[in-house]
Amino acid sequence: MNNKYFVCVNPMSGAGKAGKDWTAIKEKLHAAGLNFEYVLSTAHRETILQTQNAIESGYKKILSVGGDGTLHHVVNGIFLQNKIDYTEIETSIISIGTGNDWVRYYNFPNNYDDAIKIIKQGKHIHQDVGLLSYENGTKKEYFMNFAGIGFDAYVVEHTADLKKYGAGAYYYGLLKSLFQYNNVPLEVYADGNLVAKDKAFIAIIGLGKYIGGGMKLCKNATLDDGFLDLTLGKNLTKFEITTLLPKLFSGNFLDHPKVNAVKCKKVKVLTNGSKTTKAETDGELIGIGDFEIELIPKALKTVIP
Repeated sequence: MNNKYFVCVNPMSGAGKAGKDWTAIKEKLHAAGLNFEYVLSTAHRETILQTQNAIESGYKKILSVGGDGTLHHVVNGIFLQNKIDYTEIETSIISIGTGNDWVRYYNFPNNYDDAIKIIKQGKHIHQDVGLLSYENGTKKEYFMNFAGIGFDAYVVEHTADLKKYGAGAYYYGLLKSLFQYNNVPLEVYADGNLVAKDKAFIAIIGLGKYIGGGMKLCKNATLDDGFLDLTLGKNLTKFEITTLLPKLFSGNFLDHPKVNAVKCKKVKVLTNGSKTTKAETDGELIGIGDFEIELIPKALKTVIP
């Protein structure tokens, strides 16, 4: 099984583009000489179990066909199994998604032939992974790009159905959410030090630079530097946020006096018993707080351009 790929296909990725294009992609993989088996997901988070089952069967190369969310589920499948050391399992991706923030960091191509060439070349790194724990540590979610608490989790919750219509509809939902969302009380610690205890707009814990379809909210982040990048947008008003919108994509959002940026190894976020303040990881909505986030360094073996 060492040289055989297990391909996880999410046919809903990219507003259904992955499903439409899978037959052509499959032919290209065969033509490139890749030895593989594949499975299509039919339900949300099914890819996690499919990945675990593949590893249990001896596969060490998992190819994700879909967006950041599909790869997020593959990553959770890898880290929620205990048969094979996670550092030995190699991930690769053919990117077909809506947000594409993780692939943007590495500058993956959209062209399928170019993506398959990268997979065959097999250049890989071991990047950091984040672990978010909640419900008193009884539930865990791994992430390969970022976690967010506050506004971005609200956006994920209220725009989930819009992604099937493409990026334009998603951005419309993001702007609509901005005017519906109210700042929430957060108590935030970085490596045990109190960073803020106030109402806050957003708390992002980044491994990579980008979230939400290209917003550069962690512009100083590097996926393999051994640090979490905490970006905390404090009690920003709606007017301040609207003036900052262009800076969300340039990274200059971090220059605002109500924004803190901290590099650390662990983050703890207390939500004062709120039943509405949620978190998200790589665009996947998670449950209510409190939340603890820690770094697992050099944990994910992944093929990059």
